[in-house]
Amino acid sequence: MRANNRYGRVGILHFNKTATRLGHPIVIEERFKDGETVFTEQLQRIKDTKPDAIVIWGNPKESALILKAAREMGLNQPVYCSDRVVNPEFLSIAGKLADGIVTPVSIILIQKIRNWQHSDRITKSVSGWTLMSLPYMPMTG
Repeated sequence: MRANNRYGRVGILHFNKTATRLGHPIVIEERFKDGETVFTEQLQRIKDTKPDAIVIWGNPKESALILKAAREMGLNQPVYCSDRVVNPEFLSIAGKLADGIVTPVSIILIQKIRNWQHSDRITKSVSGWTLMSLPYMPMTG
């Protein structure tokens, strides 16, 4: 599921290319608008495809609300999110449901995270949030 804006479109485009190249193409792509709060129709279509995992690519608030709605609908697959969920707003809304999601994070964010209210949940792998510093590698062609 992705935001229906440039961030969502470009992010999923690159995610889909990589996933397809690795032999795991996206089976359904649903969109949502910034500020949207009800995702029942999109999530039902996703549920009907019986996916192995769910990708959420959007802003913190919508991503957290989608995660909550997905879990309430019984979608318990692994969830992969964009880096925008590494945010106090996401953690505040998602609560314990954030445990176990997978997301990329830059080393710059790691420094900022230490000052957040829920930083203990992010920096400890007990809650499923595991930070890993990766060397910067420019992407080419």
